[in-house]
Amino acid sequence: MPVPMSQQLCGMLKKLFGTDAPVFDTTNFRKAFRRAADAVGLKQLIAYDLRRSAVRNLKRAGVDDSVATKISGHKTASVFLRYNITSVADVKGAMRKVKPRNARLTKIERNNASSMQVAKK
Repeated sequence: MPVPMSQQLCGMLKKLFGTDAPVFDTTNFRKAFRRAADAVGLKQLIAYDLRRSAVRNLKRAGVDDSVATKISGHKTASVFLRYNITSVADVKGAMRKVKPRNARLTKIERNNASSMQVAKK
């Protein structure tokens, strides 16, 4: 499935490869990817690094899993989810989001406990 790209990215790829033809397809992907990575000085980069980054960026942008799975080309949700790497910053962000809820629950519990003590007397 073709993936729409920004004009900036298309321009960069056209400049690098000198053509409007598809840069990566099922017949030349590995060779073309290696050539592109080497050309920009990223000899250690492998295609799956970019796929993982793409999945992560799609998820962070709020793209629905089914749409992101189609874009990434994963055939199953379980494989797609393995590519969605969680960072320490993600965990910290989640804890910041849940903190207000926990504070409200703690306040409710304290209020319930104090009202039960008053009722005992």
